[in-house]
Amino acid sequence: MMFVTVGTRPDGFDRLIRQLDSIAVDFDEPIRAQIGAGEYVPENVEWFRFTSEEEIHELYRTATVVIAHAGAGTLLTALSYGKPIVILPRREQHGDHNDDHQTELANALSERAEVFVVHNASELQRAMQKARSITVKSGSEDNSLARFLNGYIEDIDA
Repeated sequence: MMFVTVGTRPDGFDRLIRQLDSIAVDFDEPIRAQIGAGEYVPENVEWFRFTSEEEIHELYRTATVVIAHAGAGTLLTALSYGKPIVILPRREQHGDHNDDHQTELANALSERAEVFVVHNASELQRAMQKARSITVKSGSEDNSLARFLNGYIEDIDA
């Protein structure tokens, strides 16, 4: 099962969910999507808006691939479970966010083998296929990601 999450922002991320819904039929693996407060309701993937923290962690744990926005908490959680992650950052120009800090964070992580950053929704399918083909060691064995993200967040806040 591939797990999609858009986080807990009060607005959805319909750009991501629409594209996933349009390509879901091309995969032989189920896709489960947390769509948050988005307006678009997918037809080709199992979805829910919000759930418990325990359920979210179970979805991360059992997923083969995580597809998500570039929220720091989302990235840290996915990688701590040793999951490859496909990232479509929320962008100001698309009305997904009020700035482009998610693009900056995604680009900063893009050299990691388990991270697949796409800047256009049309690139999502290829990135998902690549992500499904790799195996990742658990991030709990390597605290460098946590240190990197904490330092990155501190720099943004400064």
